[in-house]
Amino acid sequence: MEDQKEEKIPLLVVVRLPIRLVINDFIHLRKFVVHVNCSLVIDKVQPNKRPNILKKDFTYGIKF
Repeated sequence: MEDQKEEKIPLLVVVRLPIRLVINDFIHLRKFVVHVNCSLVIDKVQPNKRPNILKKDFTYGIKF
């Protein structure tokens, strides 16, 4: 709650995306999974206003 009073709202976005590459509809390559973790700190959230990103940090990885 103190972060919101200071207009610093922490967010964590986690994406896990399975991907399979296909070449010419007949070559199906091995499936792998991409992981992305993104930590954001934004200022206040208001209707019809875009929040500003004050701080961002992300990590990513690929699992075969």
